[in-house]
Amino acid sequence: MNIEVTKNGDMAQVVLTGSLDTVAATQAMEQFQNIVHGEVTNVTIDCTGVDYIASSGLRLLLMVRKACKAAGGETTLTGVQTNVMEVLTITHFDKLFNII
Repeated sequence: MNIEVTKNGDMAQVVLTGSLDTVAATQAMEQFQNIVHGEVTNVTIDCTGVDYIASSGLRLLLMVRKACKAAGGETTLTGVQTNVMEVLTITHFDKLFNII
């Protein structure tokens, strides 16, 4: 899993590449905590390069959403691939996030 972060004021653009499995989600958790516990309130996660998401990846997304919402912001997912979208739909995460 590769993570690229670009911050601009209260917004952050995060580009994920690879599988968001248990190992990757654990490694990404610290980076996301640093993002959402600063001045960032709105996070856009580019999932174009994500080919797989495990339950730990879903938990990571939920943590980001919760932190953004508590700060008055939101989390947006972009470029979600079909197989990842199926997981988001089955788990009803598609109702929790703004997906474009």
